[in-house]
Amino acid sequence: MNWSRVTSLDAWKGLALEAAWKITSNPSTGNFSPTWTLNKLDLDKVIVRWPTKYKWELAITWVNLLRLGFRKYVQVESADIPQTYEGIVFIEIWIHGTKHNIAIDYADRPAINEGCARNCLVYFKMQFSRDGYGFKNVIPGGFIPFQDNL
Repeated sequence: MNWSRVTSLDAWKGLALEAAWKITSNPSTGNFSPTWTLNKLDLDKVIVRWPTKYKWELAITWVNLLRLGFRKYVQVESADIPQTYEGIVFIEIWIHGTKHNIAIDYADRPAINEGCARNCLVYFKMQFSRDGYGFKNVIPGGFIPFQDNL
């Protein structure tokens, strides 16, 4: 158990806000279509390889919605992809037969893993620092809630 989280006033405030959002919100009815045109011929040449296991099994909570979203547009395959970095899910995207490494850093801290960033085409950072990181491939990963219904 992470005692620093249990005793953190900020963590408890976050849980209270989350509970309030759940109570007052309705299921989303928004349009979640891409904001740009997707070419079916190009998408047919894309394969996302998703890891069968995560370094931390609860990582699925933050990345599963991404996997499901990819499945709407491209082929997604399960694969044995080594997960060597703490707080990061490593996936592969194959485009026209060429592999590209992609990192999804869901860690609840602003620092990045620079070694990982150097080895990726794109590094999505969910807790993105306003100051940036000095790597052009490190981009904001957005916010993914702990529960699907937020």
